[in-house]
Amino acid sequence: MAILQGLSENGLAIKYLVLGLILKGILQFPMIFLFKIYGPLVATNLGLLVIVLLSLKHLELQYNFNLNRTSRRLVGITAFSIGMFIIVKLVETGLSKFLNPDHRIPALLLVILSVGVGIIFYGFAVLKTNLAQRIMGSRIEKILVKFHIHG
Repeated sequence: MAILQGLSENGLAIKYLVLGLILKGILQFPMIFLFKIYGPLVATNLGLLVIVLLSLKHLELQYNFNLNRTSRRLVGITAFSIGMFIIVKLVETGLSKFLNPDHRIPALLLVILSVGVGIIFYGFAVLKTNLAQRIMGSRIEKILVKFHIHG
């Protein structure tokens, strides 16, 4: 929706939004019947899914948007994010044996060290696999030269 609005296609964005809202309204009671308490959530997600799919199809047709390329990059970002989460969790668990997170200064140290390791992992991974270069282009070259990283 925000991309369509950014491309000055506000009218189309509103039409898709209204269509998704109507679909949610139509699906609301059947989904409540099928999924009980989770029915409204399912109906909302189905309505939003239709909005997203219509928006992506429009971008693909009107602006030559490459969904496959974007999907591959999203998979890479997701994989590195999961890896970063695992590493940060391991560091946090290991350091909490030595630093008591119930006190202010040790907790701050624990956060700084854990987040720092996560940033280093994620940054190195996206730079080393050329994912950052593919997403950000030549702007990332300055960082590569500064840190002596060759993809």
